[in-house]
Amino acid sequence: LRNTTTGGRNTALGTEANFRNTTGEDNAVIGYRAMRQNLTGSGNIVLGVNSMRESLDGSQNVSMGYNAMRWATDQSSKLAIGHRALGPNETSSENTAVGYMALTSLVSGVGGNTAIGERALESTTVGRENVAIGWRAMGNTGPDARRSTAIGYQAMRSSVGGAGTAVGIESMRFTTSGTENAALGNRSMYLNTTGDRNTAVGHQVMFNNTTANR
Repeated sequence: LRNTTTGGRNTALGTEANFRNTTGEDNAVIGYRAMRQNLTGSGNIVLGVNSMRESLDGSQNVSMGYNAMRWATDQSSKLAIGHRALGPNETSSENTAVGYMALTSLVSGVGGNTAIGERALESTTVGRENVAIGWRAMGNTGPDARRSTAIGYQAMRSSVGGAGTAVGIESMRFTTSGTENAALGNRSMYLNTTGDRNTAVGHQVMFNNTTANR
């Protein structure tokens, strides 16, 4: 808080925590260089070394963990909990990342992503409106993952398409460009790659399907 001019009701604990703050208010910052670059951002809760370090004017964020949201510069209304959660995200909004490297590659986009679990939605860069819950759920998705729901260990891990729903351990595990599929059950549509508009309900239903549609 060395440079604070009119900002009030701030708490900073740690070397260079909220160091450049000028008018930002109502921030609670704990950690070495946590929110170091902040100038005007307000209403943030930040905990961890380098957490939200590069943020300039982000407001109403919760960032907890080593390097959580470290490279985000202009952001609001985000929740990041975990090492490198919401890594270089700069422009998208209303994202939630909980877990080691969850949403760590996101750089821009419409936002509205929810990633809960280690490496959930790890690879997407401009994805939007996705829900991924589970270890590496949608972890290797393409850069433009969109409007998909994956719940379960490695559910829809490799998908680069969109508008799919996978619920269950490794459901739609190898789906790549297949879109508009619904799989409910452990390893349902497990080997599917490019098949579109299929519905599979039950344990290992359509396990061997790869490219068939409907």
